[in-house]
Amino acid sequence: TNLWTGPFHAYRHVISTFINTGDPVRLHAINVYYHFYSAERPAALKALKTVYDWVMKQDIHPIFASEYVSGVEGFFSARIDRKGPGDYIIRDNGGCRTFRFENLPPGDAPDMSRSRNILGYRFDRKVLYVHLDENPEHRIVFGRSASAGVPYLIESSAGVSGWTASPSRVSFRADIKGMGFFKIAAPAGGLYRVALRPESGPVWEIRVAASNGELSLRKDLFGRAAIEIVRDNTPSGTGAR
Repeated sequence: TNLWTGPFHAYRHVISTFINTGDPVRLHAINVYYHFYSAERPAALKALKTVYDWVMKQDIHPIFASEYVSGVEGFFSARIDRKGPGDYIIRDNGGCRTFRFENLPPGDAPDMSRSRNILGYRFDRKVLYVHLDENPEHRIVFGRSASAGVPYLIESSAGVSGWTASPSRVSFRADIKGMGFFKIAAPAGGLYRVALRPESGPVWEIRVAASNGELSLRKDLFGRAAIEIVRDNTPSGTGAR
């Protein structure tokens, strides 16, 4: 805006920056940063709304600036030890909870039966993102037997902690900031009963079918919640929610 002399609509061009730093290689996070005097000019306020509208349509994980700082500090403090081919120990990563791997051999993925303290992983444009839990030490072992029949987290729009998983049950806590979306690999397929218990408010329950080995769950709220997903062996047509 040339030191607030105009053009006052110019902030909308930050969308081009978000696009160019996210594709074809992700370089930076989306950072919606502005001054409150943006509401002083109708063109500036309209531009800000345009930016927010675009951001809210993206596949994002909303966080506070303080949480981003924690992730950056964890990036600098993290220690990575290579124990052998495709075998890594990660320590002291603090708030840096996602690690990125590129140029992996075709078919390689984290072996969930041998890895330790990881929530799951996701491939995105040939880049692997591995999600770590809140423990201070993690082990990532690559192999071809990725899941060992146990569900794992593919992606989430909320911070996840307290993750436990077995072939028939998953439970975890989520810190949801308006947009609650979770995708979980469900190797067994079938139907699942989901219960979301927020710290305040009513319990939300639903019955969800896994599709193509994945279970998708969406519930928008602002706050922390406990989530339990249990494989449902109830025959269809019995009135289960």
